[in-house]
Amino acid sequence: MPVSAQPIHFAGTVAGPVGPFDRVAVANFTANPADPPQRCDIPLSGSTTWACDASPPEAVGDYELRVTWFAPDPPFGDISAPTVLTLHVVPDAPPPPPPPPPPAPHPTPTSTHTPKPKASKTPKPKTSASPTYYPAIVPPPPAVPPVVPVKPGTQAPPAALPPVPPAQIGAWDPTDHPKTVLGIGIASFTLLTLVGPAGLAIGSAASSGLAAVAVAASAASSAPGSKKGSVKSAKVKLSKFSAEGSGGGDRSATWRTPGWQTADAWGTAAPSWLATRSPLAARILIDGAYVRAMIGSAWIMGALGALGLGLASAHSTGGAALAPSLALTTALLVLALFDATWGAVGILGFGFGMLFWHSDVLGLAPSVRSFMGLAALWFAIPLIAAAARPFRRPVAESGKYRWDRLADAVIASLIAGWATQKTVGGLPGLSGLDLPIAHHANRLAVIAIVVVLIRIVMEEVAARRYPLRLGAAAPEALPFAGPGQRLLATALRTAVFAFIALAFIGNCWQLWVGTALFALPQILTIYERSFPNSERLKLLLPEGIVKVLVMLLIGTFFGRLVFEVLKNPDSMLRNGFILLSLPGLAFSLLGLFGHEGPDVKWTWPRQAAGGAVLLVTVALVLTGW
Repeated sequence: MPVSAQPIHFAGTVAGPVGPFDRVAVANFTANPADPPQRCDIPLSGSTTWACDASPPEAVGDYELRVTWFAPDPPFGDISAPTVLTLHVVPDAPPPPPPPPPPAPHPTPTSTHTPKPKASKTPKPKTSASPTYYPAIVPPPPAVPPVVPVKPGTQAPPAALPPVPPAQIGAWDPTDHPKTVLGIGIASFTLLTLVGPAGLAIGSAASSGLAAVAVAASAASSAPGSKKGSVKSAKVKLSKFSAEGSGGGDRSATWRTPGWQTADAWGTAAPSWLATRSPLAARILIDGAYVRAMIGSAWIMGALGALGLGLASAHSTGGAALAPSLALTTALLVLALFDATWGAVGILGFGFGMLFWHSDVLGLAPSVRSFMGLAALWFAIPLIAAAARPFRRPVAESGKYRWDRLADAVIASLIAGWATQKTVGGLPGLSGLDLPIAHHANRLAVIAIVVVLIRIVMEEVAARRYPLRLGAAAPEALPFAGPGQRLLATALRTAVFAFIALAFIGNCWQLWVGTALFALPQILTIYERSFPNSERLKLLLPEGIVKVLVMLLIGTFFGRLVFEVLKNPDSMLRNGFILLSLPGLAFSLLGLFGHEGPDVKWTWPRQAAGGAVLLVTVALVLTGW
């Protein structure tokens, strides 16, 4: 359709997330030397919308323009597949013929003269010197959807079809990846069994080093009549040993930053107050006690950094609950591994950013699930690793202690790496999109292993050099929550479990049976004191890395069974969900009758056997199934 000669207006949206250096280019691929090859080059600057005006073509004809999204950000690689537009430039339409002149008046009122009409020449259409382009949009409804460049590595949809929601990243259906989903299920049920039915708050309590803190605190002294959970009592306690200590770090100035007394007071009082209300929140707050012991109130700088990274991550995704760039994801993961509180602050910043930069690229349920997956990645990984081996122990000078610390470092770091790999690999299933970050799961796992090793070294330095400061930075012990709170927490964990599983196996009877099997041992554990106890059974039940190996062997067997016998992907996932939950259920139910017993005797042959078990476990994890 011909229109007047005006600049061409291009506009569209890109399928976020958008990096800070992403650009959209509109280029001319028609072999016409009179026409400029590059019409637009627009920096996105973090926005998902773009627009530009370009000069019209120089001649009548058909033009092929390609709209390309250049994404140099690491998760995306080079450029996107171009979106091709065909422009039809036609001559301007001729002007309408002039109206016939009005009849001339006659001087005689009784007669009129009607002139003969003269034929008017219609001007021939002339080729305009400046032909114009008109957008391929007609009055509503529009005939052509907005131009949406496709993410690198994916195929562009046919031009006649609307863009695939929500962001052209590519959909991820669990039934297209049954082996991957079964592998994630094996790891998930193994880690859940390792943590125990009581959850992360209790299952990982050993990593907080409360035993070490108690030793340090007893060396300092505890005032009679002091009140647990009181900021005032914490300040009184600090004043008694802040002048000198048993380690060089206690006598140093590294922790005497402005406001250290208030920070220590809240560091002991807040977890004690939260322990009976939200044990998980209390556990998170004491995770970084070793950092506060060494640098005092300067610990807040890490929290502020995590908050800023969380906001920046939400801004980079346009407010969508999707993993940001590899750099931002890694930065938040590293902070979380050093202190789960920093990770929790980062996920809170990400949540605030989602509310501020609201995005509709995901539905409500996928957004919530994806946010939960990011929360697990950014604050739960150190708690999971600590459920396997403690990050902190009371210091001792013996070969046994050094061997235990070596085992702590190796096992905890490997568990952290494995949990990171499976959490990142599960993000596409939670969001329903083939997220680029999932292809970096192995790289993030290696980073997690290295960071946990560094953290355990730092924990050892804090335990040796700052023993009294550790007693000031964390409470000596956390009170246990009552049955009411534990039942409420069990209901919440079970709801989250079912909500997450729904994304992978759908609404089916296997989902509800598996959910019931998940909740049953948690409820019974609350009343485990009512069950008879067998010390012999307690000695026979596997613990730690041995339990991990047993769970992996059984889970791998069940995974291979459903994968080989069942041919329908839906049946594989749904029946595999039930089978993979059975080993953990058996361990939990047996643990009800063997919940107390003497400690296993420490011997070098037993430790050598444990090393062999570790090697077999690592080999099984690396080879997969």
